[in-house]
Amino acid sequence: MHDIDRAERSVGRLLRRMAERRPDSPFLHCAGQSWSYGAFNEQANRFASFLTELGMAAGDKLAIMLPNSPEFLFAWLGASKANIAYVPINTEYRGAILAHQLNLADVGTMVIGAQFLDRLADVAAQLPRLKRVIVHGATGATGLPGHLARHDFAAFAAASAREPALLARHDDAFAISYTSGTTGPSKGALTTNCHVLTFALDFVKLTEFEPHDRLYTCMPLFHAVASWLGVLATMAVGGQCLVVERFSPGRYFDDVREFSATIGHTIFSMVPLLLKQPERPDDAKTTLRCIYLAQRNKTFEERFNCKIHEVYGQSETGIVTCAWPGETAPQGSCGHANTETYDVQIVDDVDNEVPAGTVGEFVVRPRQPFNMMNQYYNMPQQTVEAFRNLWFHTGDNGRMDADGYFYFVDRKKDALRRRGENISSYELESVINQHDKVLECAAIAVPSPLGEDDVKVVVVLRPGQPLSAQELWAHCQKHMPRFWIPRYIEFRENLPRTPTQKVEKYKLRGGENAGVTYDLEAHG
Repeated sequence: MHDIDRAERSVGRLLRRMAERRPDSPFLHCAGQSWSYGAFNEQANRFASFLTELGMAAGDKLAIMLPNSPEFLFAWLGASKANIAYVPINTEYRGAILAHQLNLADVGTMVIGAQFLDRLADVAAQLPRLKRVIVHGATGATGLPGHLARHDFAAFAAASAREPALLARHDDAFAISYTSGTTGPSKGALTTNCHVLTFALDFVKLTEFEPHDRLYTCMPLFHAVASWLGVLATMAVGGQCLVVERFSPGRYFDDVREFSATIGHTIFSMVPLLLKQPERPDDAKTTLRCIYLAQRNKTFEERFNCKIHEVYGQSETGIVTCAWPGETAPQGSCGHANTETYDVQIVDDVDNEVPAGTVGEFVVRPRQPFNMMNQYYNMPQQTVEAFRNLWFHTGDNGRMDADGYFYFVDRKKDALRRRGENISSYELESVINQHDKVLECAAIAVPSPLGEDDVKVVVVLRPGQPLSAQELWAHCQKHMPRFWIPRYIEFRENLPRTPTQKVEKYKLRGGENAGVTYDLEAHG
């Protein structure tokens, strides 16, 4: 199953095939419930029939605003069986951004948890395309306008479990997956069935995922890591997947042991949080053999006895660079280019390829059709801008060494420039996080009276571990270049985060809920 023919890279076709080949094999575990491939395929078929009975047709868009749950899985993969593109909505969204995403994606039908109905009611008057909502949970009084038809999610259980007559092709739209929108209105990446399954199959190859493996994901299902590299990758090989509601540093390895997981999901910010959990005698007795996606960390790998797969990629692309099994990349590198799937370059601001060792922007293009997103949906100007000069511009800075290994440096919007020197906030944060009393931190730029930037670091301390700004500056002086040393240190109880655990730096730059701040120059 690792090399599914391109013409067969359709999620609905794959699920049907696995249900035929492995009907009684365990597949998905979520919220205390489990399904075999055959049983889950029936649920997906019922939801596909339900959507068709409501009047939806191939090519329509179904928004899903649910937490990690069986209902999300039924709705998502049921839509794929009916060749209906799903639009995953971040469960934190409300107000203008919620209305923007539903309108931009031409959403006519929405699956929504009852706990989010008040948010929908607040913007319903701004949603002329929305015609019906499918509500999971007790509805109560919501204030939704009368023109919106309301349906009970549970009604899908009475629909037919027959296989749909026509399943999606590899080049049919599968999802409209939104970017974070931190530098402007969020953009919806229109992805095909082929794109998401190519992404999943590269993950399968990287992690050497086999049918006996068990994957554990704590990422939200509206995110590509949990859905495409969790559920779909598991489906591609006939393995098992455990989906939990959310990331918990204290529960992570308990969940892993209870499920006997062999492959785990993290993102970069999770590794420091897991490392700073109290050490236990059984830390190294985990069943995990590898985790994806984080920076290689020798201390983590030795303590928890598992390998970290560090890659570079995005939802719009897939796994762009990595170190394949049997290859050891230099420390800090995200590997070689994934040349079977992509061409990759590092370019300057006018798209000239830069020499080895020079920082520039990652640009990517596919080597076969439909390996990447087709477009930013309903945003032609942004699509043309992103694909200018026939390369997709990622918005990420990096460099390549003389041996062809790539290194992520920073998001272009997060890059710092101080007194003529460029600073990677990512690398600066790594040094701060090495301090035993620091739980996590975020580095941001603030305007300097001398021009360019001054550096500010927002720090969250470990509980019961006091640390002064002077002590932290001493740590910085010992472990980083002088021009990196932050002028400002701010202490907070926590960092603002998205549900995917990414730090919302725009809120830090805006001073929202600021803590006590210390100025190095004021302290001599």
